[in-house]
Order: sequence, then structure tokens, then C-alpha cells
Amino acid sequence: MAKIKRAIFTTSGKINNRVHVDSKTYGHHERDLPKKGAKKDEPVLKKNYSRTAFLDALGSELNTIIKNYAPHFKSSDFYTSLHSLFRKEDENNRLLLLLKLKGLEINPAYPTTKLGQSKTIVNAKRNKILVNLQITDHPRPGKHNANGYYYEVFLLRWDKTKKPATHSSLFSQWIPISNGRSPDETKPEFDFFFPKPAGTTHWLLCIRQRLGANEEEIEAHVAEAMRIVDIGTFDKAELALLKKREEKRMQERPEIPVKKKVEQERVKAKRFH
Repeated sequence: MAKIKRAIFTTSGKINNRVHVDSKTYGHHERDLPKKGAKKDEPVLKKNYSRTAFLDALGSELNTIIKNYAPHFKSSDFYTSLHSLFRKEDENNRLLLLLKLKGLEINPAYPTTKLGQSKTIVNAKRNKILVNLQITDHPRPGKHNANGYYYEVFLLRWDKTKKPATHSSLFSQWIPISNGRSPDETKPEFDFFFPKPAGTTHWLLCIRQRLGANEEEIEAHVAEAMRIVDIGTFDKAELALLKKREEKRMQERPEIPVKKKVEQERVKAKRFH
């Protein structure tokens, strides 16, 4: 078969609503222009566009709220971290997405584990939300010789609508420390009461610690820490869903094989001095 020679002058590009292609493999050919928005109408892409918009809105909302409370302490990568964790959840469900943030440090370079330990419990009380915080370990004075610290407790609340979260914070009293211990050896417990707007369903709890000297804040990142400690819902149907998901996770968890104890032959001591 005679070889078809390529024309000296070829045309490529869009002409009269047709796309002309000059291909080394297939030679010169033309095809129809794709319809405007055709790719955007594909089901998979439409789903991705919708999901991205949903995650962007929730991520931006949280980023803005945290920035309002800790503009200089918040990590520059915080917004990126939110999205990275959101992508680990397949469903566009606000509660399930928020749950992925549990334990997230607002600035990983200055983790809360460096400033003692505490535990929290959240309960609904009619028109209020009770956050119980109990100190389990005091922070150490550190290089700035802190002799006290306090907690700031943040609570974000959403209802079933698409309205942004309401949020507020409360402060604990100053807690004295000396060499990593409270002078009276106590580990205090606090009850923080927050308003519970009608229809409140989802909540997010964030705590912040600040070290100080003589009840004056130490202006250094190393004397500060902030973390998202818990997320939850007051909706009974969602609580049942979470319980079901947890049961499924436990069932799918691989069993850890029991290590058999091997009896070793041991030489007895001649005598003990």
C-alpha cells in the first residue's frame, strides 16, 4: 500500500464550529466541538463540584471562627488540615465530617500535651449546655517560670438548618502551679454553662490553655495550646447512627492473636545476700 504523504500545509484548531486536528498518528481529521458545560453535567463531576462546595463552606466557617479567637496562634496550615481530614469521610454529613476533627491541634507545633492534661464531658440541660472540665495533670512552669495557668473553653453550636454556628467562650479562674504541681496538691474541676439555642443539634468543643506569671499571660506560643477536643450531637437518630457505625467498626476490626506464654527453664539463685 502506498504511504500517504502529509500535506506541507496543515490546519489545526477551531474553524466554523469544527475542531481540526493534525495528528502524526491519525493524520488530519476534524470533529464536532464539545457542548458547553458537557463535562460539568457528568454525574461524577457534578457530585465532586457539589462536595467541594460543601466542604469549602464548612471549612471556611470553622477557619474563620478559630481565627477570631486565636488569630496569631492558629497554624497557617489549619485550613488545609481541615480539608485533609474532611476528605477521609465519604458522606456530606456535617456531624460525620466534624467528627474527623476530634483531637486536631490548632497549632501542631505547640500541642496541648505539653501543658498538662484534662478531660471533658458535655451534657444538655434544657436550655443550657454543660461542659464539665477536670484537670488530671498540671503543666510545668517551663522556661518562662510560669506560676499559674487558665483554660478558655469554646463551644460551637449548629441547628438542622444551613445557618452558621453560634459560638462563645468562657474562662476558668487562674490555677496556681509550682514545679508542675498545684501548691495544695488539688486538681480542680469546672462546670461551664453555655446557652443552648432552640433546635441545637451538633456541637464542637475546643479548649485553650494559657500559662502566666502572677496572673499575667506569658506572650509566647510555647506558653499556649489549643485543640478541638470533642464533637457530638443531641439528635437521637444521629446518636443511634453513631452507635451503629461504632458497632460495625468493632466487628470489622481484626482480632489480635493471643501471644502464647512460653515457660522458660530458670536457674534458681544459690542464695540471696
